[in-house]
Amino acid sequence: MEVKICAISDIHGTLIDVPECDILCICGDILPLDIQRNQNRSIAWLAGPFQKWALNAPCKYVIMIWGNHDFIGETWHRGGLEGWEQEEILFQNDMGPDPKLHILQDETFTAMGINFYGTSWCPSLKGWAFYGDSETLTDKFSNIPTNTDVLLTHCPPKFGQQGIVLQQNNWNFLSNFGCEELQEAIEKKFAVKSTTTYILSGHIHSGNHCEEVNGGLVYRNVSIKDENYEPVYLPKTFSIYV
Repeated sequence: MEVKICAISDIHGTLIDVPECDILCICGDILPLDIQRNQNRSIAWLAGPFQKWALNAPCKYVIMIWGNHDFIGETWHRGGLEGWEQEEILFQNDMGPDPKLHILQDETFTAMGINFYGTSWCPSLKGWAFYGDSETLTDKFSNIPTNTDVLLTHCPPKFGQQGIVLQQNNWNFLSNFGCEELQEAIEKKFAVKSTTTYILSGHIHSGNHCEEVNGGLVYRNVSIKDENYEPVYLPKTFSIYV
């Protein structure tokens, strides 16, 4: 069976049209910039425009993680929003036995025979959501299961060209912002895995958008926006056969 997957990241409030697929993956930085630190407005946007867009997307499942701009996501993760659970906000119109929308935070969801794992943690961004020091990152990424088929992360792992900003005349031109702890975990977890693992990430908007392959590992930067927060990159699509 062919399962068509579409992947995007760093939408920052821009609810783009996505191609028809079976599963839509969103790798964080979902909220609009102008409301990302406002708790009430974030909740209203997620419960309103975002939920309507996600539930009307041309797919069976939407699998998402939070990013470093998604402060409300970290508040939910740390249990600091009593009475406003993310399931009640985002799933209020999606409460059937097989819901469409799934938020992963250091956890697995299996859909259509494929194991998805999502984690939002990022280095070097103290004061932002889901920041972790080296010890925290190593601990969080140690929980990635070895049977993961599609890994959703916000910050990319530090592999090859992944994470290098290609846009010239930019302050971070040619800087690799990939996460070393994440790449170390990937190499350990999937060293003996016989099937392909897809690593989808965003965070570095204008980073290398070409597919990079290393053995059974396939890396993709799926950000849709450039450094000026303009949506210039198309969603990435691929198929997995199960």
